[in-house]
Amino acid sequence: MKLIRLKYWLIGLLFVLFSCNQVNTGQGIDEAFDGLDDAPEALMPAPEKLPKSETALYFESLGLVDVQSLDSSIFVDLKYAGEANFLKTNLYGDLKRAYLQADVAEKLVKASNLLQTEYPELRLLVWDAVRPLSVQQRMWDLCDVPLNRRHWYVSPPEKRSLHNFGAAVDVTVVTTDGKCLEMGTDFDHFSDTAYTVNEAELVKIGKISKIAHDNRLILRSVMNEAGFSSIDYEWWHFNSCSRNAAKSKYPLIFGLSKTKNN
Repeated sequence: MKLIRLKYWLIGLLFVLFSCNQVNTGQGIDEAFDGLDDAPEALMPAPEKLPKSETALYFESLGLVDVQSLDSSIFVDLKYAGEANFLKTNLYGDLKRAYLQADVAEKLVKASNLLQTEYPELRLLVWDAVRPLSVQQRMWDLCDVPLNRRHWYVSPPEKRSLHNFGAAVDVTVVTTDGKCLEMGTDFDHFSDTAYTVNEAELVKIGKISKIAHDNRLILRSVMNEAGFSSIDYEWWHFNSCSRNAAKSKYPLIFGLSKTKNN
């Protein structure tokens, strides 16, 4: 009788241990999946969650607007705020936010809304926005290309890029989790593969895919409808107005701060 009782006691103990293990395992799986829906937000924190740098505060004192303060669905990855650029140099220091003139920022928000209305699964990603003249000069000086060809890669500082007024933006299209759509080239790709004037030929000879061409058309469509114009040599670059109009409407942004304006 004692052996029978011991047998049933052991079976009961094994059952309890097995059940507890199953519960713990289940909880572990649930915990592993907790927060996965929030992953896209982790890639693009809401602006209020990011502390404002001195540079950001200085730009705001000039009347420039943080685009994510108007539309938090716009992604921002400033290429010149790190070393992942063709100069392999951080030119923006502590700046992580994209700033534009107020009316230019409103145009970008309009483009974002147009994109999401037609393609709910897509978003805009800003690679560059306002670029002070001091940064333009550094880019010119650091570009290791002979002077007679350097203007192919960097706009000469004396010509005043529209970026220097906060009136141009470099932008692409991404999915809601931040993955860039195929565009045929990366940002700052210096060959005819990045041109917009010969895209049909580029597709024909196999330099870019039809998918890349179609994606470029999506980007240009919403940007053009929002009031931006594209240029011939960079599919990612969009101007809000002409250079003459910018000179008459906006102050030139000289530096990253009051003390760094040379």
